[in-house]
Amino acid sequence: MSDRNTPEQFIYSERRQFLLLPLLLCLVSLLQYSYTLQSPILWDSKTIIEDSKIHDLANIPSFFFEDSAPIRAEMGMGAGARLSFFRPVMKSVLAIEYAFWGASPLGYHWVSVFLNCVVVLLFFYLVLRLSRRSDIAFWSALLYAVNPARGEVVNWVYSASSLWMALFVLMAFHL
Repeated sequence: MSDRNTPEQFIYSERRQFLLLPLLLCLVSLLQYSYTLQSPILWDSKTIIEDSKIHDLANIPSFFFEDSAPIRAEMGMGAGARLSFFRPVMKSVLAIEYAFWGASPLGYHWVSVFLNCVVVLLFFYLVLRLSRRSDIAFWSALLYAVNPARGEVVNWVYSASSLWMALFVLMAFHL
């Protein structure tokens, strides 16, 4: 048996940057937010899921021509008050998710946990590309994965737009 095939050499070889380290990052990322899967839909996220416009996929084209914010009167902003922002892609994603999961929190949380894992991996590969060092890429991505300030982004459906934005930005760096 050649020395090239020993477990020690595999772990310390360049292949680790493509197999072992990303697998560890994915595992840590999934474990970090696995508690989310049992959480209900909370606060602002509940208002978004209850928005009747996302309950029908036929409404998706209209998301690109009108304000994306649901009515917020029940949140103390006054009768008929609206938050003014334009997020047609996010609202389309929510409509697609609603078609799959309905109002069940589990589906929305699975999507967020999975997206977070993908974002962590893309971040790892970006740092690897820039630094050309798997150790720096791994520790940077690990710190990013377990950063407690990111909890809101993964836990709340309302904040999933930050995950999607990170996904698209990091994908752009890999083009």
